[in-house]
Amino acid sequence: MHRLFLTPFLWLALALSALGDSVEFSVTSNNLDQYKYLFSVSTNATHDGVAFQVTVAAKTVDIPSDMTASLRMVRHSTVDGVDGGSIQPVEPAIPVTLKKNRRIWQMDFTVSNESLKRPGLYFVFVEPAHRMVGGKSVAMPSVDFYEIKLQDFVKP
Repeated sequence: MHRLFLTPFLWLALALSALGDSVEFSVTSNNLDQYKYLFSVSTNATHDGVAFQVTVAAKTVDIPSDMTASLRMVRHSTVDGVDGGSIQPVEPAIPVTLKKNRRIWQMDFTVSNESLKRPGLYFVFVEPAHRMVGGKSVAMPSVDFYEIKLQDFVKP
């Protein structure tokens, strides 16, 4: 009887452990050293916008091949004391050229002056969490977002 009472709680604990958590890291010009990565952002003015080069260097291990890098619209909000928000694709999409090495990724893209005026325009580096299962790395539902607000790296 005691076992029957505990079984639903064990199943609930197992189900909740499968849910993912998202962690956002804000990468700023004053804080380019973030957790497992060191970021570098350089800019160059073009005739109608700004060319960006973002370099991500892993501190201790290779960068997982399933990481992604793209420009996104990021909205942060607080409702009734609870932090929330959203991360959505940029429309129209801004292409990003990616050069990958084991521990260093370099991304190049150009953003128009008009697009740079849009609040919430970020470069987002996304790392899915992994866990070793049976000697293999398996992606988990948790994700880390490294967010770079592009306006912070452009001179007025």
